[in-house]
Amino acid sequence: MDQNTDQYIQYINGISGNIGRIADSITIKIGDTMRSIQELNGTLQITNILLGILAVISIANFVLKLKRRQ
Repeated sequence: MDQNTDQYIQYINGISGNIGRIADSITIKIGDTMRSIQELNGTLQITNILLGILAVISIANFVLKLKRRQ
């Protein structure tokens, strides 16, 4: 093989190595993102429960105020 062919092979191997590192980095970031989304999902479920309780209490308060006026 001549020198140009060796340079092309090294260049392509370098690109391949960089693509592999990028893929590994993306995999790690996806795992972190999934964990964050799961934490947010749990937080949103708790928030929805609390909002539901607040809505029930508000409706009950409104109904009791209407009954007092009568």
